[in-house]
Amino acid sequence: MSLADIKTQAELRPLRIVLHGMPGAGKTTWASKMSNCVGILTEDGTGNLAFPRFPVCESWDKEPTKDDKKVGVKQRMLELLKSDHNYKTLILDSLDWLERLFQAHVCKENGYKNIESPGYNRGHKECLAYWEEFRQLCDTLRKQKGMTICMIAHSDIREQKDTEVDNFDKVILKLQKGASALMTENADCIFYITKKKGMVKNKNTTKVTQGDHVIYGEDTTSYLAKNRYQLPKDLPYEWEDIRKLIISNSNGKGTEAKSN
Repeated sequence: MSLADIKTQAELRPLRIVLHGMPGAGKTTWASKMSNCVGILTEDGTGNLAFPRFPVCESWDKEPTKDDKKVGVKQRMLELLKSDHNYKTLILDSLDWLERLFQAHVCKENGYKNIESPGYNRGHKECLAYWEEFRQLCDTLRKQKGMTICMIAHSDIREQKDTEVDNFDKVILKLQKGASALMTENADCIFYITKKKGMVKNKNTTKVTQGDHVIYGEDTTSYLAKNRYQLPKDLPYEWEDIRKLIISNSNGKGTEAKSN
């Protein structure tokens, strides 16, 4: 060890991105445009999108057998880690369906009838071990394969409690509290994707209209968002434009910025 190890410049590494929005907001479409991407799916929500992805996973941890060739999410991530490939972005679609796989795994391992049957939130707490394993695998793919991790999640509107102001509703990740906290803390960027809304007033009625897609990157009391790169609240829609902003705000250095 020496003082020469001290770094003074920003170092941009492959990003950990959480992209959330309501059903039909365009989450998978947006992520599928990221360069050199490959998808691990926990739900069949790709529609007619054409991008590389594995078949839908129905479990977290499952090795193939002679009679059943299906494998789990964990095995797909290990395949990407151990194999030679040119993929630079992993798309996990979606986190909330991955949570269901964790719950099914915990129930199977412990003989629970359902995730609530142990009581005292025990089942959900036991799921956190698998969330941590997933997080570590993501970080290993970032470090050893230089892969950006884009994790898609559905949004949910939930009441937030505050000691200084009245309780309020906020759009957050559709995950259990512990899992949501872990994914929020771990992410470099959390983007909220939605459509602009407008009001058209007629003589007797008021109609809500939807416009273009928008992406937000800064947290507000209305929705969850986050970034570590001094990005503005209102972001350009295309990932390539957001990537350029991140590069600019990170002194232009970093392997992720150049490759993804």
